[in-house]
Amino acid sequence: MKKILYILIFTLVIVSCKKETETIELSNDYNYFPTKIGSYIIYKGDSILYNYFFSEVKRTKSFYLKEVVSDTSRDNLNRLAYEVDIFESQDLNSTWTHKVKWYKVIDNKTAESVEDNLRYLKLVFPSKVGLTWNANKFISDRIPYIYAIDSTLDIFNSRAIIIQKDVTYTNSFTSFDSTLTVVNLIDSSGVDYYKFTEKYARNIGLVYKEQWNVVAKDPGRNPNLPWIDRARLGFYLKLEAIEYGQE
Repeated sequence: MKKILYILIFTLVIVSCKKETETIELSNDYNYFPTKIGSYIIYKGDSILYNYFFSEVKRTKSFYLKEVVSDTSRDNLNRLAYEVDIFESQDLNSTWTHKVKWYKVIDNKTAESVEDNLRYLKLVFPSKVGLTWNANKFISDRIPYIYAIDSTLDIFNSRAIIIQKDVTYTNSFTSFDSTLTVVNLIDSSGVDYYKFTEKYARNIGLVYKEQWNVVAKDPGRNPNLPWIDRARLGFYLKLEAIEYGQE
């Protein structure tokens, strides 16, 4: 009887270990958010600033950004954080100017990015199409660039959702064979449009970002126009990865 009991216990241990191993394998999506020291990505950026209060002001700007994972440190929770230096240039032949330092933190469940002292929950592991989460769950106060446009907007119940995974993405500069797309739609009405779209490529990181923070000050006028023409206050930003590598 004891021999049979030992065999059963041994079998259960083997089965349990096998299930745990399979779970770890299913969570192998960390390479969408790589943090290797010295890795860099260069983006082509385009932005539009809207401010139509007293006269028509619509400023467009094209530029280049370079993100470099430069070092490690400890965050305020004593977790390992990866420092990301952001540089800007007007063209690829100009000198890069250091703009700001951000931080990345990744563990076996989440990937976070600390940008201008605001901590965003970027990804959740294991990832799958249809998975949702609150991207702003760690933000206890207002987001300045949203609050300045619409102070009544509820950012704390926004939901990010994965709409694509392991999909080829090609822009005007290069192609990526396996990307994951996250959309965070905070508000989309006749008056406000707050939408964030990000694409992450395996072993590279963020390769596309589109951000809408705009208000139509006269929503009854031309409601069928695309937002790029209907917006009257706020800004639009698009980043496309054009180069990546290791310094």
